[in-house]
Amino acid sequence: MPIATNIKLDKKTHVYIDTQGKQYTSVSKIINRYKEPFDRMGNAERVSQKTGRSISEILAEWDAAAPYGTAVHKQIENYLLGNTTEIDLIQPYIPKFDALRQSGYKLHLETILHADDVSVAGMADLLIERDDGTWSIFDWKTNKAIYKNSFGGKKLKPPLDHLDDCNYIHYSLQLSLYARMLGKPIHELMIIHIPKGKEELDPILCLNLAEEVELILSEHIKG
Repeated sequence: MPIATNIKLDKKTHVYIDTQGKQYTSVSKIINRYKEPFDRMGNAERVSQKTGRSISEILAEWDAAAPYGTAVHKQIENYLLGNTTEIDLIQPYIPKFDALRQSGYKLHLETILHADDVSVAGMADLLIERDDGTWSIFDWKTNKAIYKNSFGGKKLKPPLDHLDDCNYIHYSLQLSLYARMLGKPIHELMIIHIPKGKEELDPILCLNLAEEVELILSEHIKG
C-alpha cells in the first residue's frame, strides 16, 4: 500500500524526501502549474473597492487565515486520536467528529501518500477505510468560501483548460491525486468546509478527476 512510512515532508522547502534521499514532488506544486498565479495585491485592491475595507485590513485578515487553519487541523487530528484537552476551535463540530470516532471504520490521520512511478507525494488529512473495502478521502478546508465557478470564466492551463480555475476544482484535483496514489476503490472524495465562525460543518463532495490526473502526471514525467 502506498502509505509512506519512510517519507517525510521538509516543511521549509515543501519537498517530500525518503530515507534514501529520493525527492518527491508535492501534489500542491503539480496543481499550481495549471493555476493562474495569485495576485495578492491586485486581489486585495479589488476586494477593497468592492467592500470599502482598507487594503491593509484585508491583507492582515488573509495573513491570519493560515495559522488559524493550521490550528484547526491540529485540533481535529488530536481529537480524532483521543486527545480532548484542546477543542476550542472545533467545539461546535464535536458531535460530527464523535460520529466519526464511533463509526467503527479505520481512520488514518495526516497520512503521507506517494506514487513511486511518478515521484509524487502528498499528505491526506483523513483516510477512512470502510468495511466494504472502499476508502473515503477527507480534507479540512478553513478558507472563507468554496467557489465552484471561476471569476470571468477563467480556465486552468492546458491540458486542463476545460476546467474552471476555481478552488473547488483545485481541491478536486488534489483529492483525485491522493486517490490515484492510494490505489484503492474510492467511496467518496470530500472536503469538509470549516470557515471561521461557522456553527456547522459543510461537507462538499469533490469530483473524481481520474482522467485529468493521468494527463498531468504524464506531463510531469516528461518534465
